[in-house]
Amino acid sequence: MKSDGVLLLAILLAGLALRAAYLHERIDHPDFDAPALDAAFHDDQARTLAFGEDRAAEWRRGVPADPAFATTAYLRPPAYPYLLAAIYKIGDGDRRLAIAVQAALGLLAIGLIFAIGRIAGAPDRGLLAAALMATHWAPIFFEGELQATSLFIALELSFALALLRCAAGGGAGWAIAAGAAGGAAALARPNALLLLAVAVIWLVWLSRRGSIASWLRPVTALSLTALAVVGIATVRNARVSGELIPITSTLGINLFLGNRPGATGQIDSDLGELGSFRSCYDYPRVIAALERKLGHELSHGDASRWFERQAAGWMAANPGEFLSISLRKLSLLFGPAELEHNKVVSLERSHSATLRWLPLPFTLLLFFAAFGAFSTAVVASRADREKFVLLLGLAAALALSLLPFFAAARYRVPLLPFLFLLAAQSLRARVSGARQLGAFAAGAAAIALTAQWAAPAYTPSEARFELDRGAAELRRGDLGAARDNLNRALVAAPGWIPARYYLAVVEQAAGEQARARELFAGIVRDESHHFEARLALGLLSWKLGLAEASVAELVEATRIDPSSARAAFEHGTRAPQVGRHQAGLLSLRAALELVPGNRQYRDALAFQLATSPDDALRDGVEALGVLEASGTSPRELRTLAAVYAELGQFERALEVLQAAIARQQEAIAARRERGATTTGLQQNLEQLKHDLALYRSGEPLRSR
Repeated sequence: MKSDGVLLLAILLAGLALRAAYLHERIDHPDFDAPALDAAFHDDQARTLAFGEDRAAEWRRGVPADPAFATTAYLRPPAYPYLLAAIYKIGDGDRRLAIAVQAALGLLAIGLIFAIGRIAGAPDRGLLAAALMATHWAPIFFEGELQATSLFIALELSFALALLRCAAGGGAGWAIAAGAAGGAAALARPNALLLLAVAVIWLVWLSRRGSIASWLRPVTALSLTALAVVGIATVRNARVSGELIPITSTLGINLFLGNRPGATGQIDSDLGELGSFRSCYDYPRVIAALERKLGHELSHGDASRWFERQAAGWMAANPGEFLSISLRKLSLLFGPAELEHNKVVSLERSHSATLRWLPLPFTLLLFFAAFGAFSTAVVASRADREKFVLLLGLAAALALSLLPFFAAARYRVPLLPFLFLLAAQSLRARVSGARQLGAFAAGAAAIALTAQWAAPAYTPSEARFELDRGAAELRRGDLGAARDNLNRALVAAPGWIPARYYLAVVEQAAGEQARARELFAGIVRDESHHFEARLALGLLSWKLGLAEASVAELVEATRIDPSSARAAFEHGTRAPQVGRHQAGLLSLRAALELVPGNRQYRDALAFQLATSPDDALRDGVEALGVLEASGTSPRELRTLAAVYAELGQFERALEVLQAAIARQQEAIAARRERGATTTGLQQNLEQLKHDLALYRSGEPLRSR
């Protein structure tokens, strides 16, 4: 027993050393301080929970749409963002602390897997499983990502351990602990609900020779506790959205992504006429496109149910294809490749100085796990078999829960602890002779080789890897490194539009405006519906003095994506300056309708209504109503003064404008104290003084 403790400590220290080495690398990775996709969404939600929506401008840049965390049902499972929010609250938003906590969860998982192996077999099997958990590259890699993987693994292992303790006579306390862990796991990944079903079946099966009470009490305690935990999210969703959504409102779209014409078993974010669903930031735009398609408004629950019906309808109408794609997903899930999703995981690993050396390919692990399953089924005692039935059932439930969706490296990582436990059983299996050993090995080899050979061919995308690195360097501000990565992406995939788009953004950020415009123009020539390139081309053309060309591109951008408030606003503020006053007002009204509370949009619309040179469009009363409340910035005060002047209230206009001038002068003085340029602020001040002279003469302001 004492030696077991020493060995476990050595394993934990080895696991700690590997995690420390990798996390030291991870902190220097370009996307550590500039996360993308799901990691960015988690980071944003956690910071909003920790510090409030009012401070979101500090970290939320380039977001396609307002995520509206407080007013919609959860888009991502909530357990991880809430954990991350607590860490950020303690550590003042430091991501290093978050990664350290996730590494600690990894060490906790090593201890949990040892305890499970000890109960389910013997201490040596627990030590072997713990050693595998400590040294396998995949858990370590995902502990360095802002993803729920490390939390989910700790919860699923806590769930399994509590179940084993409960079955060993631990009483209702362990059943309640299992329910709490299982419910929390479902709030980290909703497919854990299937684990709860397996647990209930297993507890009933264990008590098959006893009375009803022998299984009814633990099953009831487990179920009610899990229901109460999951119910926290359900009640919250109902309170903020008015809809009965158990955990997340994106079940339907994820089901549709995996079951539709052209599905491949891997993630494909392209939804055709509905746009793309790369992350939950895209979901409001997808819903807006779906509303246009269907001709009526949709809640998040309505949209999810629509996608569910589409997926179910496709399955029912194409049973052969559905079976084929499900088998393909199964082969991808147990195949040798580490499939990309948010990242090209296999290339991330090969570029890591720590992870590239860590052993045990998935197919080899599958061989040992299969050998352990065979040896347990044939050689182990009845008590050990009953325990391993649970572990095998939990692994099978996790695998089956993924089949309706799509395969990706990070989704199969929670399978690994159960495979480690089975593999540890194989390494210490007691067989009766060479014949039995050969039979077990042959069966395990057949499973592993089938998984190896049946898996579809997969080549990790070097271009995607370099693009991800380049985009991260761009967000971090290292334009030279970003340009190098993106050029390498274009060498790997010549003409690839995503790489060309980011390269154009880099050139624009570097001040190469003409070169950037040329790149954006080339993209829209080759892909006319590329919204981001259209919008960027329109804004850049305006900077270069090409006003008519700018407005034309912005019109196209609003046509491509009518749900983009940003495109509508940019067109609305520029169209009047080339004489298209009515078009500008229509666009500004559309922007405000899309985002009713946006003060900048309200200010722009009110200014146009108050100062339009077209008598038929000008309306001071409507402009005052649009403003709703007086602003405090010089720009907002200038608009309010223009509205009062249009209404003939020149004394009030002068009073407001003098306040605007005072605030502008304060801003100029503050900027000078910091040694910063004041050219733009000085121009705004001259504009305010011009308005002041105009109002003193009793004339209202007229825009171009």
